[in-house]
Amino acid sequence: MFFTNPNQDIGGRILSWWHELPFYSTCIIITSLILSILFYFPVFPSSFLILNPMIIFSYYNYWSLLTFPYQHLGLLNYLFALFSFAQTAPRNERVMGTSRYFIYFTLNNLILGIIFIFIGLAFLEINVPALQSIYFNSCAGLWPYIMIEIVIRCNKEPESQVQFMCFPCMIKAKYYPWFFFLLFSLLFMIMWDLLVGISIGYLHLYGVLKFTEISNGLAEKIEKFMFFCVRGLPSFIKVERAGSEEPRLEMPDIPQQPNPRNERPVEPFSGQGYRLGGDIPPQSRQYEKFENPDNL
Repeated sequence: MFFTNPNQDIGGRILSWWHELPFYSTCIIITSLILSILFYFPVFPSSFLILNPMIIFSYYNYWSLLTFPYQHLGLLNYLFALFSFAQTAPRNERVMGTSRYFIYFTLNNLILGIIFIFIGLAFLEINVPALQSIYFNSCAGLWPYIMIEIVIRCNKEPESQVQFMCFPCMIKAKYYPWFFFLLFSLLFMIMWDLLVGISIGYLHLYGVLKFTEISNGLAEKIEKFMFFCVRGLPSFIKVERAGSEEPRLEMPDIPQQPNPRNERPVEPFSGQGYRLGGDIPPQSRQYEKFENPDNL
């Protein structure tokens, strides 16, 4: 979660969370925020930063394969994605290291974008309007990448029961991504970008995309040549500092808090008691005559 110290006020929690953000996660959040604000300005060419098969084959803006994760469709879309992204991305970067997480994030989004483009081109030849719609749909923001993370995380314990968002119902963890996809497809339209993200997540489960997690040796070379200007920052997680938290996408173990009631030694009863239905206690014999009318 965002915060770990419940004794702080909400402002202190946000400030503490912000100061603990690793370097690349901070870059993603800030860049996405700026582009989300610029989305509302007509002069800003946001349509050339999002991934759209029709636009990419018409205007050849192939750079959108790398820019679409940062361009959200407005602030509401950005804030909703930020809530999910910020729960796992900083932890993953601390575990993997900044350079490794940069390659992991970039390669996954690049593969996702390429699959999205070719599926749109292939479905355009099929005379089914629902399938042809992917050619005109856009892939933008962090949500496709978040679906990859959700699929991997929910399949750690696929048979466990989890609550579906804020709804009062429990489902098996392995069905969570599909319920999420169906809900938003019913509310808006078919979310092809989420579906492609789910498919990438399953490719990770089957080990097809293992190459997206580079070795430590290659990560050190990338640190020296690509991040030589920023590798000295405290927020930059070097390879030798990586892995300081729980494994990637695994839920942390919450330690059991001792119950002070259970720590008390059990003392045997030392008083005098009387069996239910047995003889009347001596201190109550003085009232026996009032209870028995024959003694009056």
